[in-house]
Amino acid sequence: MKVAIRADASLEIGSGHIARCLTLALGLRTEMNAEVVFLSRPAPGDLFDRIAWAGFRVFPVHATEPLEDARETASILDTVSGVDWLVVDHYGLGSEWEAAARSARRVLVIDDLADRAHDCDILLNQMPLPDAVERYRGLLPAQTRLLAGPAYALLRPAFARVHDDWRPPSGRVRRVLVSFGGTDPPNMTGRVLEALAGAGDSLDIDIDVVATLAMPQIEELRRLTGELPRTRLHVTVDMAELMASADLSVGACGMTALERCCAGLPSLVVSIADNQVPNARELAALRAVEYLGTDAEVTCSVIREALWYATREPERIRRMAEAAYAITDGRGTQRVMRAMQEAP
Repeated sequence: MKVAIRADASLEIGSGHIARCLTLALGLRTEMNAEVVFLSRPAPGDLFDRIAWAGFRVFPVHATEPLEDARETASILDTVSGVDWLVVDHYGLGSEWEAAARSARRVLVIDDLADRAHDCDILLNQMPLPDAVERYRGLLPAQTRLLAGPAYALLRPAFARVHDDWRPPSGRVRRVLVSFGGTDPPNMTGRVLEALAGAGDSLDIDIDVVATLAMPQIEELRRLTGELPRTRLHVTVDMAELMASADLSVGACGMTALERCCAGLPSLVVSIADNQVPNARELAALRAVEYLGTDAEVTCSVIREALWYATREPERIRRMAEAAYAITDGRGTQRVMRAMQEAP
């Protein structure tokens, strides 16, 4: 099988699209002996190095308009030759692009929004979406197979192992994980650290903070964590292992939210992009997270108060952990690959 993946990353849009596509690419290569290439737009924070380090070739796409992008993509696919699947993970591309770029035999679209039409054989929306069939009504061809919900979440195998080893927690919060994705444009990580600094000794917790070198604020985060007792900054990290050792997380509501659910880790979440708001609300309705609001709404005092209550309400935290654990088992990548194999 030969697969081409069209996805972008940048400081502005974050790393989530590339990260989950890399998970799929690694699964396809390891379990199906597939040849996988990436097509991506060069930009600050584009993750070309990360893709190459994983052993995949990256073709740069320079076009800025969707139809020009489609033509350039089709031209690259003709060069690669014999592509069985084109995987598209991009909020700016829809059915017109997909039809124009169809040099591959089949198209799989990864989408979180259900806000535009698609021309594809499989559509994957791995976020909690109880009305998925209704939301996509009129947006997909009749023959498109819809894979909806966290059962299809593209999570690394390490999270399935953490899920299998999970045991119901006591609910007591001793260790908190702070992580807002690969770029964190609003610098919510810094805001959480300021909230923790203002809390003094009242919380009695150890803190793990995850950052990346792609974050413009990385040096400021080093300074802030250095000034806080019982706080460690992690730049190169095994997220599954950190989540397994934490009692509570504070973070955004993109793909990492599903990773935390798989690990049975209760979370205080902030949406740092518009597309995260529906996911945060749905996970909150399932009682798998506590949704604090958008980054524009959540202040240091809101964070500090939420953490204070979390350290004093073990039964609520325990129930949140159990609800999170029930969301996904971490085997979504295998289910997606099986659907690709079964496609006519």
